Amino acid sequence: MVRATRLLAAIAVFMLPPLSMKPVCGQPSGPPTPAAPSKELDVTDAMNRIKGDWAKYIAAVLEVRGVVCTVKGTAAFPSSPRLSSSSQMTLRLLKDGIEHEFELSNSPEYRAYGINTDYSFSLSRPSHDKPWTLTTAGREKRFQASLIDSRDKLKEHRPEAIACRYLMLGFRLAGNDPGLDRIISDPTFVATKATSTADKLLQIDFEYNRNDTLQNGFGSGTFTVDPARSHLPVAIAIHIGDGLNHGLMKTKCEYINSPLAPVMLPARHELQNTNENPRSPGDMVQVQELTWRAANDEDAKHIRLPAYGLPEPAEAETPWRAALLVAGNILIAVGIVAGVVFLRRRERRASPAGER
Repeated sequence: MVRATRLLAAIAVFMLPPLSMKPVCGQPSGPPTPAAPSKELDVTDAMNRIKGDWAKYIAAVLEVRGVVCTVKGTAAFPSSPRLSSSSQMTLRLLKDGIEHEFELSNSPEYRAYGINTDYSFSLSRPSHDKPWTLTTAGREKRFQASLIDSRDKLKEHRPEAIACRYLMLGFRLAGNDPGLDRIISDPTFVATKATSTADKLLQIDFEYNRNDTLQNGFGSGTFTVDPARSHLPVAIAIHIGDGLNHGLMKTKCEYINSPLAPVMLPARHELQNTNENPRSPGDMVQVQELTWRAANDEDAKHIRLPAYGLPEPAEAETPWRAALLVAGNILIAVGIVAGVVFLRRRERRASPAGER
């Protein structure tokens, strides 16, 4: 018994690591190495590098086609829970058109917007089990091949504008703001400081005073970009100077690498609005989760009305502008003919034969 006990003790001592054993995985012994301190950089040089990378990224991301994006969102108001809501959106971005469906939990309507190379349309229905109703349709608003020019239509519900919003979600703060790449080119924007942070990100402090953006006056703020990923924005913080949203607005954006695009795509966007205006609903936290997949043949059908149980517009349908032009030309022709007939009758009456 004594021998067995001594044997077990010897085995236990043998299995214990010696005090001088080095840590596993090459980790240094002792306290962890402190992170590199923040370092202030040249503002002009930093902004030039950011603008250069953003121009390349935007040109690439706005040419993405053949993808479907599903966005699930939540908006929470801690001080007014009854205002909280959830939403789901599907964006089909195809070579020959775009379709956007939107569903809001506290809204009685479902909406859809589509555009193709022949016409555009908007639809609505009171619930998911009811038929779609055509709200508007027009042949004069057709899908353009590039989304670059569509960024000027952010305040519209046109599918191209909606596609731009979600493809460049990390550049946006909220609502219909023009995006960071437009803000930094505004005459009222001034970058005051550039700092390389301890986690190898680049933070820009700035001042901005554009009163027509978000219907508020912006003051100072910061945005943080990742130099290792085309200087993509990962965080924005802006102080709102006046209006209903008086306070601080902050966003965070995460990205994913996807074989569907040559650049990184937004995957998660979080907005925190700390409101100091007592007339407003209070603070808000809005989160949007994005998933991307390749489009298929079924998705291609959604850019046209038959996918919603509605007929295609009549082939003989003429846009109202063209109809007005045709009607105007007809009236002009009738006026000319009437004028000629009147002059001839007048000449006949004035002739000697007409005097008899």
